[in-house]
Amino acid sequence: MAPPPNGAGRPTAKAGSNHTLYKLAVLLLHLVLSLFFGYRRLGVNRVPRKGPLLVVSNHQSYLDSVAVGTALYPRVATHLARAGLFKRRGFASLILTFNAVPLREEEGDLGAMRLVIDRLKLGDAVIIYPEGSRTSDGEIHAFKRGATLITKRSGCTVLPVAIDGGYEIWPRTRKLPSLFRGPLRVLIGRPIDAADLLAHGPDAGLHRLEQEVRRLHARLVRTRRA
Repeated sequence: MAPPPNGAGRPTAKAGSNHTLYKLAVLLLHLVLSLFFGYRRLGVNRVPRKGPLLVVSNHQSYLDSVAVGTALYPRVATHLARAGLFKRRGFASLILTFNAVPLREEEGDLGAMRLVIDRLKLGDAVIIYPEGSRTSDGEIHAFKRGATLITKRSGCTVLPVAIDGGYEIWPRTRKLPSLFRGPLRVLIGRPIDAADLLAHGPDAGLHRLEQEVRRLHARLVRTRRA
């Protein structure tokens, strides 16, 4: 499968990988994550099976998209990836199998939001990280406003998610992950309707969303220490 042509980045109804290949890849990744990092996914019964879904998670490591995407199974998730990653044919085929869509670097945050909204309008589930970058200290940092703007413009359901263990396994200061350093766990919260989330304005909705992800993460931390 060839990488998208230069300038790709706008999804169409045919964008994304074959769902059968995606699900097979997720099952394989679940096995790998479980074996090497003690991976567990919790609250999977809360994932809506259909309809536009914005999955909002904290951001700890390069493992996050794989871990969160696997936690949503059997729901197929869309992942944003820098367009430059599609230049190598073999790697492009790999990430396309995992339903990655290219984001042109020069478009920045606004381009990312437009791309996410387009995918949601197709009824996709899209994973985003409102902190904007991987944590530098293991803590959750302030969420940016894009999450509620996307929710307002798309009318999607929002699913808060927390991941724990990724920072210890693969902090941004390391080139490779530490094997058998887990546990790596994902906890899925309860879905929130767009109207409910934005009932008191986008700022209040963003605060609620951030606090929900923090609450989920705190539960994971408590059980890990116990």
